[in-house]
Formats: sequence, structure tokens, C-alpha cells
Amino acid sequence: MMPIVDTDPYRTYSVHRPYPFMNYGETVPEGTFTVPYRKVVEIKAVPYSGFVFTHWRAFPGGAFYENPLHVMVKCHNAEFIPGFADIRDGSSPPPPPSFTGTVALEGGSGEVFTSDSAPGTVDAHVQKSSCLAANFAARVEVGKNFFPAYWGWSEQGIDICSVTSTTEIATIIRPLSADTTFTLHLAERIRLNVLVEGEGMIPGYLPYTYNPIPYVNTFNIINALEPAPDINANKVTLSASPHPGWEFSHWEILRDTGWEAVRNSNGLPLEGDLDIWMNWWDDPAHPGRHVPRDEPIFNVKAVFLRPWVILLSGECEFSGQFVDCSGSGLNVVLRPMLEPCYTVDFYNEDVVNPDGSGWLYEEIVLRLRGLKAKSVMLIGHSHGGGSIYNLCNLFEYADSAYDHNKPGVRSLDICFTGYIDAISEDMSLLPISAERKYPPSSLRHGNLYQEITIFPIPLNGATTIDENGTVTSPNFNINLLPRVFGQTHQDIDDCVIVHDIYKNILDNILYSFVCLPLYSFGDDNIHNCIN
Repeated sequence: MMPIVDTDPYRTYSVHRPYPFMNYGETVPEGTFTVPYRKVVEIKAVPYSGFVFTHWRAFPGGAFYENPLHVMVKCHNAEFIPGFADIRDGSSPPPPPSFTGTVALEGGSGEVFTSDSAPGTVDAHVQKSSCLAANFAARVEVGKNFFPAYWGWSEQGIDICSVTSTTEIATIIRPLSADTTFTLHLAERIRLNVLVEGEGMIPGYLPYTYNPIPYVNTFNIINALEPAPDINANKVTLSASPHPGWEFSHWEILRDTGWEAVRNSNGLPLEGDLDIWMNWWDDPAHPGRHVPRDEPIFNVKAVFLRPWVILLSGECEFSGQFVDCSGSGLNVVLRPMLEPCYTVDFYNEDVVNPDGSGWLYEEIVLRLRGLKAKSVMLIGHSHGGGSIYNLCNLFEYADSAYDHNKPGVRSLDICFTGYIDAISEDMSLLPISAERKYPPSSLRHGNLYQEITIFPIPLNGATTIDENGTVTSPNFNINLLPRVFGQTHQDIDDCVIVHDIYKNILDNILYSFVCLPLYSFGDDNIHNCIN
């Protein structure tokens, strides 16, 4: 059989003068009243001349010594009757009872102060006696690593609680109607620790601490007091601002296995503001953005990186040929422009391997694993078109395949002159027939230069090549050198016109202080990186 459940949302209570001492005083209000369940009401005893208030008798509930009395109406037909003492003959009022208030700390430590006690550091409790004429007052300055969560005590056989504000000081002011222990429940606080890798700052960040398990109470009944599973509590938004010459790369969070890159819902590195929640509740919508249970510190890191520019000499025309271009050409002309804002490396291709650009790119990717970069620009000339496709794939997976916690290169700019060689596969992942499906593989490029073109890829994503190999760009002038038979790569590397072309391009980039644009790699979008 199902139990009978009380569904009445109202309660009736009555307040009246004591019989037969009706002429000792009165009550405000007086009578019988109906109010919603758990409503807090105020009743006041007003003694007549020659009489004094002594106490309230409540049925059920016992004695109360405060006046006016604030009481929560929970049971049917509660009755409240004031007590008065007759002092018309000049006698003294009856002495009030004396009760002891005790402060106890649970879950932590702190300093407890009462109105007539010296401060003392405690882990258990302090006591203070108080008469009914005064409230019991205590203040607790909470220990270093704790927050006050709530006060709890028993009053007339009923457990009561009161949630504190989340500060470092908690107070209790209550009249004593019996010996009472007020227990301050403490929660361990958690700290947000934000680190910076590279050079940048987190505007507005201060090392705040947070209450990871805020409490709520309903109707001041301790049975209804529980840690509030509020997954949105203590939300913190962090922003990253790079210093000049640096770019913000991504956020990382320290896990049990080490630092791990934060990714968005698409699995890509999070490059915008980071939202985290300084509480111990899990949120499936934001996995990993909440503090692990019982951890006192949440470590977050903002990673700032220097963009990386690679200057390349051209590959040699004849087997075994080698000319060191590090002391001339692009390396000497462009390095002073680039070094204030970028990490700059120079490669003589044939120092690595005399067999083509693909080997050079393998060497660059190995360097990348130790360097850590978000944006990369290649500047050079005469590097095989097939190997460019290979390079896009290598850069995409260079970091992530080597260490899945690294976000990898996300921006690749290529500035080459006369750069396509579709004669050999040149370490390409694609066969020659596939290479020719993507521009700019229609450009003619023999063993010796027939014409030299500036080919900015993909500086603005709008450079195009028609079926005749004509290069057009809306933002940059396309400069052509006269067709000269017999020019070597080293001749071109030291060519003043080529230098001027590159400097004009770099002026546009550096003047705007905009880091290299973002392009996606992989699948059929590979050609977007080169046209």
C-alpha cells in the first residue's frame, strides 16, 4: 500500500497571551494565522507596565528567549505563548538562564574570535558563555588553504544550517536558547596557476583561489544542504596577448601524463580565449576544462612562439656541384629584415643531400620537431613541385605524429621563384600525373632558367596561374627577368632584382605586423596551400 503523503502547502499557527495571566502583556500579532509551509514569521511579546518578558513557550518546540522571535512554521497548529514576570512589588526580574556557545571547525583550521575571548589558533573549538540578553557572536578567520562553506548547529532538536559567503572570514550571530555548538564546515580551496611559455602575457590574470564545491541550502534545513553540483560555478576566461615578434600558438593543461594541448570541438588547437571552470564537477560538454577531483591546483599554460622563416639556396644543376650561398644572396639581404620578428634558418640544399628538395624538407621537419612552430615561411627558388606536396603533408604531421600533444604547424607560406619541376617525382607522395592536376605544375622549369618569376604562395590566397603558366596576383607586382641562358641557381640567389622582389613582399608582411595566414592542409585541399 502506498503511504499517505501530506500535500498541504499551508500551515496554521496561533499566538496568544498566557492564561490566566492575560493582563501581564500582549502579543503582536495575536490570533490564528495560515501561512505557506516553511514561512518565517515574526512574533513579539509586549509586556505591560510592571511586568517583564521572560521567554516564549512553543508547542511543539520548547523554550525560546529572544524577543521578537523569528520562527519557521513547519508543523500544523503550532502554538506560541509568551511568558511574563510580575515586578510590580519592586522585586528584581528573574535571572535569565545562561547557555554556552561553542565554535567548532571541521575540515580545516583557522583563528576563532568571540566578543569576550582572546584570539587563538584552533583545530577543534572554543567556548563562550552568554546570557539570553545578548546574542552569541563569533568570527572565524579561515586558514590559508580553506574556504568557509557553511555553519551548522542544532536548535530545539532541529538541525539548522546557514551557508556562508565565499570569503576568508565567516561570522555567526545567534541568540542562545540552549547549550549550542556552532560548527563551521570548511572546504579546501583550489588555485589557478597560469604559466607562460615564450613571450606574452595574460591580461587581467591574478592568482585567485576558488571554492571548488560551493554549498546551497534550502529552507535552512541541514538535510537539504549538499555540495551544489553546479558545473558552471567559478567560470574563468583567459586571454593571451603576445609580445612583439611573437604569436600566440595555443593553450596547454597539465595532466597526469604531462602538458596536453587544449583543442576545440573539431579537434583543432584552441587559439582563442580559454574558458575553464574552477570546480570539481565534470561537464561532458567541456571535457578536461574542470579541475580534477580533489586537486588543489589547476595548471594552465599559454604558449607563445616565434614564427619561423627558412631561407633556401637553390639546388645544384650538376651532380656533385656545391656552392655555399650562406655569405651572399638571400641570406645576407633578407636576414636583417626578418630576425627582429622571426626565427630565421638558412639551408644550403646540397649540404643536406645532393639529390633534390625532398631530402632538404625532411631535414627541415626534423628541425621543426625540436623547434616548435605554428607559422612557417619558406623563401627560396628552384625547388621541385612534387616535393612541395610532400612538404605540406610533412608539416601537417611533423608535430602531431611525433607527439600528439603538440598542435603542429598551422600556417605555411611559400615564396619561391621559378619553382616548379614536374620532370621527376622528386620525393613527392603524388605521381607526376597527379602533380600536373594542380596548379602551378603547368609552369615550365628546365635545368637552366628560361625565365624567373616571383611566385608568392599563398600570401593572400589569390595568386593564380593560367594554362599558359602566366602568374597573376592582385596585391603584388609580378616581375620578370629577361630570359638568360646559362644562369645558375647561385646567379639567381645573388640577383638584385630577385632581392628587391622579396623585400617588397616582406615589407608588406612586416609592416602590417600580421603573422602568417592560416591555411589547412591535407586531402584535396593540399592545392590550396600552393595557389
